[in-house]
Amino acid sequence: MLVKLRRNIRPDTPTLQLDSDLSDAQSMSRRTAASFPHLQPEFDTLAYELAALLNARSDRPLASSGRIVISMGDKIEPGDTQEISDVISKVDAIKDPVARDKEYQKLAVKASLKENLWLAEDIISKITTDEIRQETTFKVYSPFIRKAISESDWSLSEKYALKVEDPLGRTLAFDRMAQAMARSDKDKLDKDKLSIKRIYNVALTRLERNSPTEAVVKAFLIVARSLYPLDPIEGVRAINSAVSVLDELTKSGGELGEASLRSELHLWVRLPNSYAFVEEAIDTIDMFGTALKEIAKRDVKEALIIAIGFTHPGLEALAHLAISKALLEEAKKPSSRTPQVKKPVSVARP
Repeated sequence: MLVKLRRNIRPDTPTLQLDSDLSDAQSMSRRTAASFPHLQPEFDTLAYELAALLNARSDRPLASSGRIVISMGDKIEPGDTQEISDVISKVDAIKDPVARDKEYQKLAVKASLKENLWLAEDIISKITTDEIRQETTFKVYSPFIRKAISESDWSLSEKYALKVEDPLGRTLAFDRMAQAMARSDKDKLDKDKLSIKRIYNVALTRLERNSPTEAVVKAFLIVARSLYPLDPIEGVRAINSAVSVLDELTKSGGELGEASLRSELHLWVRLPNSYAFVEEAIDTIDMFGTALKEIAKRDVKEALIIAIGFTHPGLEALAHLAISKALLEEAKKPSSRTPQVKKPVSVARP
């Protein structure tokens, strides 16, 4: 694996291959930590080099800006789509539904990149596999969302984002839009806060319609991370929704950490300086911990109420640990004041 990964660190290696290699390097780093600790640093180094090579193909430095970075590889170029229309009947004849839907996906993406959204949407309507259809909507509308955002056309970018069925992809697009709005004119930021909050509220409303998955949990936490500083009440609402979905997943025996992040989503994630890889930046447990720490710094009682909302004892313990860390960090600050609490905070279980 080391030889394979080293061999592929070249400027001419396709982006999808680099992305796959990055996932392999990160996975091998985790797997070798216990049994082959001497190999872990080598895989970590390879992962860093692969990430750097991927970042170089984006429009902004991913590791330093802390903003969402979008791939500029898929650009809309108007063209003839007759050839695509001619192939549809052949794809219709494929008996395997999954194989057929994957071919539909390829045709829909090709049609969208040739600026024929009508044809792309018609092809999407033929896809019967939910996961493939969700993924296809994100692939199809992503170039149009990027273009609208780059032109500061917020209404159009929102229109396209609402057509994305993939919950995580759609939320990342809304987050990208809101961050771009905040950067577009800092002098008007106070005035635009209402518009930005509305974008996140739209994202929340759409998420509440999705079936419970870990991707939905991640999406709620992405909204909470950006919305809480603007509107603590709505931010807490987003976190409570994430807790509710996560509880439902753990009750049914689901395990965390199994949700994979597709390659086309990687470059939409805002990557803070404290993280080296996208998977770390949107790790479910880590995002919960960060969110609760931020809330605890502002309102300990609110954070505790959220923590006891977990029905899973392990998750509740992790939540309390995050709150304790936040209080400890605040206590260690030279300029911090002793919290004016006359007696220990006690929150009764409902």
